Amino acid sequence: MQNFGRKQNLHCCIIKNTKNHGSYYSIRQLHVPFKNFLNAGIMQFRNFILHHQKIYMMETRIYELLSRVTFDDLIPTLKQILKMDESIIEGQLPYYKCAFDELCMTNPIVSDNHIEVSSADGFISVWGCHDYWNKVLGKIINLEEGLVIPDCELSAHILWEITYFGFSEEAYDRYSPREENIYRRRIMKILDKETDNYSRKEDWANVDGIKYIPVHRRMAIDRRKYRRNRAKRMRDARQSRQIERLRKLALREEGICRAVATGCITRNEIDYIINVPAGEEHTYHSVTRNIDGRADYMIELITKYSEIDFAMYDSAVVIITSSPDHPVTLDEKRIIDDCFGKIGFDRRRIIRFGVDASILNHHLKMQLILTNGA
Repeated sequence: MQNFGRKQNLHCCIIKNTKNHGSYYSIRQLHVPFKNFLNAGIMQFRNFILHHQKIYMMETRIYELLSRVTFDDLIPTLKQILKMDESIIEGQLPYYKCAFDELCMTNPIVSDNHIEVSSADGFISVWGCHDYWNKVLGKIINLEEGLVIPDCELSAHILWEITYFGFSEEAYDRYSPREENIYRRRIMKILDKETDNYSRKEDWANVDGIKYIPVHRRMAIDRRKYRRNRAKRMRDARQSRQIERLRKLALREEGICRAVATGCITRNEIDYIINVPAGEEHTYHSVTRNIDGRADYMIELITKYSEIDFAMYDSAVVIITSSPDHPVTLDEKRIIDDCFGKIGFDRRRIIRFGVDASILNHHLKMQLILTNGA
């Protein structure tokens, strides 16, 4: 135990958990006579924490919890969560870093609403975080009875749940499907054809001129698909490979369109991206309280948190945009250009700077496209 107050009532206490390699449990605002703790042993003190844990969490809100940790404290738990979810793409730590910093800079709206935190089969579940971020930050944290968890782990699970719809405040308000392009339309045709392969005329229903397959008829289609012969399995495998290839092309087409839309680069300069053997795209934005250090923030995201294996790629396209009121300075251009030169893109790199009227603050936005075999 450490950090006992000298007041008559204990205001803050911390007990170390040696089994978790130095992680800690924190209890605040209990206001219990200090002499009661001096007469209690370690086990009695831990039981007291478990008993009064609900009282503690009733007075702790999310913004107070985040103020007691740093993003680096959350990284070990975030990596465990990302490893468990096979659908997550690698290299997302920079996005969580931006989201964490944006949450810390957001003014909370305090309310009596709360979030629920529970544990089942060794996994922490958080409920009640799907709202606008300023409202979420002001919610009360309510732990399941008997659940003890370090601040850093609890913060990581809450951050994971808050970013369910996206890594920015705008993502919750503008949650919409992707824009169509020629490759996505081809994917839809293949999926429709796949449905036609196993559906029958009686499987379809028609309501007001709209054709659809009811849920109870989909079970019959699934049974037919399960009993398919070898020729049909080979056909479906070819369609799956074709869909995967078209999805990659669709993502590349969307990246090219976003870059061209900035007005910093032309289609002819980056049209080669469609046909490269390998590539990936990342979008970063700085989250700083003022204009100073925004370029250094972007470099830190790339070099410290991105976990990108730059040795796999031989060329890079970098598009940096800012608001018209806060254009990129010459020093910031030099910092960014030197960074990619040191990474290894001495010759094959295209770095362009421009303005974006949709950026209403002093932050920078970066679109990074890495390719190999161009």
